[in-house]
Amino acid sequence: MEAPALLPKHLLPLLEVEKEIQLFQNLKRNLLHMTEFLETAALDQTWTMNHPDFYQTLFLYLTRRYKQGRLDRSLISRIILAIQSNPSMLLAILPKDLSLNVDGKKVKVNSLLFDVQNRQWLMNDFTKEQFSIIQEYIETGGVERLFEKQEESVENLLKIVSRYGVTDLATHLEKHLVRYITTENALEKLKAAYKNNQPILLEKAGSLIEEITITSECPGHLKARWKRVNSKSLAIFQELSSYITELALHDPSMTEYLPMFKGLQALDLSELTSAPNISEEVRRKILKLNVQATPWLEREWLLQFINLQSLNLSQNPYLDYSFWSCLSSLSFLEEIDLSGNTQIDDQQLSIILLAAAEIRMLSLEGCKQISPEGLSTIGSHLKALVQLNLSRTNLTDPALASITSQARRLKHLDIAKCPSVSEFTKRKVQNLLNHL
Repeated sequence: MEAPALLPKHLLPLLEVEKEIQLFQNLKRNLLHMTEFLETAALDQTWTMNHPDFYQTLFLYLTRRYKQGRLDRSLISRIILAIQSNPSMLLAILPKDLSLNVDGKKVKVNSLLFDVQNRQWLMNDFTKEQFSIIQEYIETGGVERLFEKQEESVENLLKIVSRYGVTDLATHLEKHLVRYITTENALEKLKAAYKNNQPILLEKAGSLIEEITITSECPGHLKARWKRVNSKSLAIFQELSSYITELALHDPSMTEYLPMFKGLQALDLSELTSAPNISEEVRRKILKLNVQATPWLEREWLLQFINLQSLNLSQNPYLDYSFWSCLSSLSFLEEIDLSGNTQIDDQQLSIILLAAAEIRMLSLEGCKQISPEGLSTIGSHLKALVQLNLSRTNLTDPALASITSQARRLKHLDIAKCPSVSEFTKRKVQNLLNHL
């Protein structure tokens, strides 16, 4: 048989047959080869037009395997993209094996293309017009008519596609709606985006609100940076106070307003030039604290945060032997970032390891005063360690072997820019971690 244009060379032997059914039987032996063939053939208009029966057999087989749960997720995505690359010719051949309720009427679609295992197409809550846009996107990968729609129509559609897990279309719609955000409506748009878990709209709205910066790294968590205290920023924060879980302050005077943030869990005080006075009510709520490069930091002040789980002490060369033992009093501490603390030597490290023996994450990036012998003791002290960053340290092959043999729960290890660790050992350790 003739081959589709640009067919990969390793697939050419599969076409050394006379009939389409024989080609299909060859492809059945390897689903990856079948997917690769479809991706190439779909782009060849002439080949596709001349072999409709082959496509019909192929799509029936793939749809049946999909419904049986016998198609790998990565292949499903590639098959859908292949269909979308030539919708004008391939959509008519696809078997319509699924009925959806649309505005009280049944609409027949292909279950693989609509990816019903990954989406719940059960509720009859979209109009015929809304569904036609969804269908156009799923079948072609684009929505040409989107620019004709009013903002409210697109917003309603976004809520629906988010509910059904059509995340790629949701992203497409969010990017379209960005054009409607202005400095005048940014606050209202931000609150709506937060409520509906729309990260692109949230980031855009947050960037247009003056006096503060708003971002969201994960659903349900809003991060804010307070640049200056004035009537406008206070009014904004009063409206957003129930949404914000993480706050970065620029001035110690801002701390008097912290009680209004009822859901606050994380504080970034790294930009402050003096120790802030924080109420006991707020201190008890804080689970994550960033006091990076803060020359005012003292152990008595830190020990007031009794519920800390994550602590960033990076780039604090002022801390010494007398400070590290206070870590033992932070009973809930799980994560410590000590990167850039070039004053830490073997003796100080031993104090830290004894004081924080239950932590799960530790970063010693750039702590170059610690010897290989000192680093080798990490595994014997930190039995619960899951994540470790030793990049830009004096780590050696023997020290690394000692750590990995004793820290049995370790899953994530960063050893970049450690010149004394061989490439062979790096690969060996990475393979070990991959199988944990």
